[in-house]
Amino acid sequence: MKLRFIMFLTCFIYLMILFFGFKVAAEGIENKKIYNIDESVNLYVYEYDYSGRHYVGYVDKYSNVFSDILNENGEYIDSDMYFPSISSDGKYITFTSSATNIVDGIDSKCYNILEEEYNYCSNIYIYNVLLKSFSIIKKGTEYLNGNSYVSKISGDGKNVVFESLATNNMIINNSCYVNEINRCINIFKYSLITASITLISTYENNYGGDSSSINPSISYDGRYITFQSSASNLGIRSYDYNSCVNESEEGYFCSHVYLVNTKNSTIEIISKNKKNLFNDNSGNSIVSKDGKYVIYESYATNITDKFNYKSHVILFDISKGETKLISAAGNRLNNRDNYLIGISSDSKYVIYHTRSTNLDESGDICVFAYNIDSYKTSFVGKVVSSDIVSTVNDKYIHFYDGEYKTLLIDNIPPTIDDNQEIYIIKKDTKVKLDEKIKVEDNLSSKEDLTITIKDNLIFNLVGEYYIEVIVIDEFDNLNSSVVKIVVIEEDIEGPIFNDINEIKILKGSSTLNLSNYIEAYDKVDGITRVYIMNDGGLDLNSKGQYKVLLMSKDNSENISYKEMKIVVYENIDFSYYYEIILILCLFGVIIFSIIRVKK
Repeated sequence: MKLRFIMFLTCFIYLMILFFGFKVAAEGIENKKIYNIDESVNLYVYEYDYSGRHYVGYVDKYSNVFSDILNENGEYIDSDMYFPSISSDGKYITFTSSATNIVDGIDSKCYNILEEEYNYCSNIYIYNVLLKSFSIIKKGTEYLNGNSYVSKISGDGKNVVFESLATNNMIINNSCYVNEINRCINIFKYSLITASITLISTYENNYGGDSSSINPSISYDGRYITFQSSASNLGIRSYDYNSCVNESEEGYFCSHVYLVNTKNSTIEIISKNKKNLFNDNSGNSIVSKDGKYVIYESYATNITDKFNYKSHVILFDISKGETKLISAAGNRLNNRDNYLIGISSDSKYVIYHTRSTNLDESGDICVFAYNIDSYKTSFVGKVVSSDIVSTVNDKYIHFYDGEYKTLLIDNIPPTIDDNQEIYIIKKDTKVKLDEKIKVEDNLSSKEDLTITIKDNLIFNLVGEYYIEVIVIDEFDNLNSSVVKIVVIEEDIEGPIFNDINEIKILKGSSTLNLSNYIEAYDKVDGITRVYIMNDGGLDLNSKGQYKVLLMSKDNSENISYKEMKIVVYENIDFSYYYEIILILCLFGVIIFSIIRVKK
């Protein structure tokens, strides 16, 4: 009886510990102010405030157990901990701290530029989650002789990129060296494999930048690194670094986004259009884990031929070298400032927030997702603060704006055209119904939707049939509908052109893409190709009206024709008329003056 009581008591205590332990774990981070979030496959890592000090802790995604990072003696770190970053496998966490009780032998002091005094150096630490052990980034056996700040660890856990004022074995620019103090931050890469440090923010001869470089980001394999800098000695000398429209003081340079390929040892500015550097500040860059894209913010007004002096979100395709402004609704730029949240771990969605009223009329702070493949932008949700802290995986945005929350990137199901009629020819064994069904999704392209036809019918008889269609998007949003199938004996009708009968194009245009205006649709084959049978002598360099004959043919050899008019026009140069009017006005003034004098 006594033994049974002890067993029950033990189980009860264990359950209470388990229950309250999980409760504390779940509430432990949610009740604290969070400053930074990063995630791996199995962990979330946080920088949070507790009793006025910043600590770093992590939560297991599956057990929800929260753990603080303590020193190897199980004691709390004796100074603030900042900027946590975690490898994809959850093995390593990096952070910054000026603590003295993490590793032995910390006694060096560094000059604090802001406070203009010497304090214990802030160093970059690497924490092994499994072993609960620490290492510190050093130059060989030598501690770094300057404060270090933001660090990011590559997904594979092999490299750390970080900011630092350190000058160990580095040539410093005179423009940064004031009163024997280095005042420029540079970007470095540290290899966990070789324990070596490489200067990244340099163009040649191991010189540091002549202005600070900040906000580093690194791809999963460490090949690509991005950062922002207002230095003028990190890129091609022919660039006009004085092109900044926001010159608030003499000698002011725009901050630009740099991309470093560590494999090829190359560095380039990517905040530019085809010819010139962007003419205002660009920064807060993030390189995607797979090294395909860089996203960043820019205030430049020469990104495209349209501008509105707002901060915009830019996507740079690394392999293509192409730049695209994505904070827009169709051809309209977002009319308020836009700020990055992140890019999903599958490199498919760019997440940003804005008060733009052309995306949401309320003017509230709203989160939006941009699909890189489909070019679609979709509303995700509203947040309280513009200063939100977040991380993005393939499906969810985990963020803090006063309290810890999660948002599903997309919770809107696809739409299925309920009034559609799909025509097929009897006994057509090659027909693919899922390709013919008209479905739309707010964020995903049709190729990314899973379309299931519940009734697998064989259409051997002419007539009307009804099938149930189920469509699921990438976020498991589901919709279903009944679609009408019309089986016909044979196709004897040609494609039908849309009702556009006239196209206007500016004189001197290089090309005319008819597919942007004219479409032919066949009820069996869908959209069919349009051919020009007679161009009517069309000359895009000559003003005039031209009659063009078009033809479209379906798979059953049915042909349709359409005649339409193309108008080539030229802009009127009003300056010529303004000059004539001005001359006439001056002439009138002279005549009027002569008449008055004679009187």
